[in-house]
Amino acid sequence: MTRIRRKRMHCNNKELHRKYKTKRRTKDLDQIQHDLKPENKGRLLNQPEDEDLPGLGQHYCVECGSYYADDRSLEEH
Repeated sequence: MTRIRRKRMHCNNKELHRKYKTKRRTKDLDQIQHDLKPENKGRLLNQPEDEDLPGLGQHYCVECGSYYADDRSLEEH
């Protein structure tokens, strides 16, 4: 009889890999609720231009917390 393998079983668990990837990390619910307050919402919608963000950071969806390249893609979202 062979032995039952008990270790090294976590390497193919793709859900764990996706969970800990920071590339796809979204905002938590409490952060989104904080952003939906009127004083914070106005600040987020009128941000200064940032070259590192899509669309220079001008097309931001407050409800989901993501940036879009242009107004059309923001409206379709």
